[in-house]
Amino acid sequence: MDWERLEAEFADVADPAAREVDGRLVDRIVATARRRHVRRAGLIGGVAALLVAVVVGVALTAVLVPDRRPAMDAVGRDFATQAQIYAAALRAGLHSSQPVWVHSSACVSRASRLAAGPSRPCADRLIPAPVRAQVRAALGGDVRFAAHPPVPNRVGDPPVVQLGPLVLTGAQARLGIAMRCGLRCTEGETLVLRRQDGRWHVTGSVGPRWVS
Repeated sequence: MDWERLEAEFADVADPAAREVDGRLVDRIVATARRRHVRRAGLIGGVAALLVAVVVGVALTAVLVPDRRPAMDAVGRDFATQAQIYAAALRAGLHSSQPVWVHSSACVSRASRLAAGPSRPCADRLIPAPVRAQVRAALGGDVRFAAHPPVPNRVGDPPVVQLGPLVLTGAQARLGIAMRCGLRCTEGETLVLRRQDGRWHVTGSVGPRWVS
């Protein structure tokens, strides 16, 4: 075997200078890989921080910026309009010297009205608290809401009002209303109201009116 030829062929592998070059090349490759990893990690971190900032900003906006839309009841009527209509209907039937009790729930479904009959109250939808508060503010102490108002037994006792279905069409509304003025004294009708000069007014009634 020609040992001299083999040594000449593999001299560069055994040469310390060559190994030093290979080592520097490896170091450059590792350093480049590290820089790319750092840049990639920085980019991912930046995107994540941006997403967090967006989410936090949206949450703060929802908390700090007031909602300008009017509060709605279960059927989409805004509370202010509903309160104004109720107040106008109650004001039309109030006497200055006599307060009135109002059921805190309205009788709105046909099944409930038929089950209750003309002389018994029904209540199947709670009047929203903001509506009740606005009605009291408009009419003062003349109106008191209660889930179970006292039944008038004697002449002079405050009457009890049961509000019924409210149908709102633009500047006109229809509101069912019944009043119990004694053990054997009840009456009811469907009022027609119209918005004029920014206020609601009772302009008449429609359909049958019952008295017992």
